Amino acid sequence: QLDPTQHFRNAHRVVEILKRALTDSNIQSAVVVDANNDRANKVGGFLQELGYEPVVVSTGRSGFIAASERMDIELVILNANTIRWDLTQTVANLRADARTASLPILVYGPPATKEKIERLAERQGLMKFIAESATTKGFSYQLKPFLAQIKSPPLTAEQRVNYRTLAVAWLSHIANGQRTNVFNLTPAESALMQVVSEPKLSSNVIQTLGAIPTRTAQQRLQEVTVNEQFEIESRETAALQLAFHIQKHGLLLSTDQVRTVSQNWESASDPSLKTALSSVLGSLKPNAKLRSSRLSNFKLAPIPSTAP
Repeated sequence: QLDPTQHFRNAHRVVEILKRALTDSNIQSAVVVDANNDRANKVGGFLQELGYEPVVVSTGRSGFIAASERMDIELVILNANTIRWDLTQTVANLRADARTASLPILVYGPPATKEKIERLAERQGLMKFIAESATTKGFSYQLKPFLAQIKSPPLTAEQRVNYRTLAVAWLSHIANGQRTNVFNLTPAESALMQVVSEPKLSSNVIQTLGAIPTRTAQQRLQEVTVNEQFEIESRETAALQLAFHIQKHGLLLSTDQVRTVSQNWESASDPSLKTALSSVLGSLKPNAKLRSSRLSNFKLAPIPSTAP
């Protein structure tokens, strides 16, 4: 809302946090970090039985990335012998980042590591040690009392939808004017593509993709433009953004993609969509021969007869 005109320290975090709100699967998920693949998958199986979707990774750094980039992560589970980063460094990074600072952390390992990890947990908060377990029952017995102490309830489905809607609206706001000089939208591209088909988000997502100067963004705009599964309004918006994108960043579509746009223009019956598709063809800057061919194929309505 301050609408800054110049870059400032950590400006990139704004888009990072808005992007994170789009990566919500509406399923409560948990990150499991363990270099031992078999052990990690076993813990992941325990979590599935308890209603969590596990995200299994092998290093502390990859665990931090998974937890920081996804809105649906509600728990981080670390093996006591976490590597690249080690346990202490991984916990420190999770607590230092605003996106992950409030996530509960569970550390599992052999009983001999309990005292050391509990000292770390006292300094960090929202953290607990549990002994390795061979069964879901043993794992759950240690996990549930810890989760019961957490005061913040999990987000409801409605809250998650509201977060996505607000995030897309603000990303669209950034896409307008000169705000992209301060806030780089490119890191949000993949997340935007995942939600472009949601009717309530589609318009703002398309507007935002139009401000991202990549080949993949232009291609995605073309896909929406010619996809009859989208509403006419969304296709029209995508076509207008596609024309703007081509004018600003050059043609990044394949010959087949251009041909498909032309075919859609020829067959379009909705006047507003046909006009928007015309703007895409106009942005291609056709040569004189092509312009002449198009004009000669353009059929005018017959002149009404004036005879008595």
